[in-house]
Amino acid sequence: MTETPGRRRLKPSARRRQILDVATREIAASGFRGASLAEIAESVGVSQPGLLHHYPSKAALLLAVLEQKSAEDTKLVDEVFADAEGTVGQAMTALVEMNQRDPERLRLYTVTAAESIDAGHPAHDFYLQRYRTIRARLAGRLTKDCDRGRLPESLDVDEVAAEILALLDGLQFQWLLDPSVDMTRPVKAYFARLYGKAK
Repeated sequence: MTETPGRRRLKPSARRRQILDVATREIAASGFRGASLAEIAESVGVSQPGLLHHYPSKAALLLAVLEQKSAEDTKLVDEVFADAEGTVGQAMTALVEMNQRDPERLRLYTVTAAESIDAGHPAHDFYLQRYRTIRARLAGRLTKDCDRGRLPESLDVDEVAAEILALLDGLQFQWLLDPSVDMTRPVKAYFARLYGKAK
């Protein structure tokens, strides 16, 4: 592997982590197509062949970034849902508040998810599966709230799960464009209306 002269050597695992951190910032700012492997390599302090030693292509680097963030998100969501007595509304509100503290992650997902609408984009299948998984998990939690009498038994949980994701994605997009947009209040209002239907 080629390292830029004058830069300190790192263990492979530490170098890969450093590359992912820099690539996350670059892709969040410029999207997959706009991000430059040469600039990422320069920022990390390795040559482009050195970077490709760890990630053999730009697509492989993008997927590694998304998979790392997805694993972190899964852990985060598991923690949010750890309170077995909490409702989906409480968990989603807590998640929005946490997302508001990490705009770089939101920007990464928003930019690359929009790009991935193109079936030829390297992250197309990643996002297809990600949305299917999240909708299914949300629907499962909504079913539990229905079983506990917190939501109407007749609720179409699959439809509401998709609706919740659309609400969160839309508010996140508006907030990234204009940070003065309040993401939390509309989410609380939505769930107050949704859970109010059970009374």
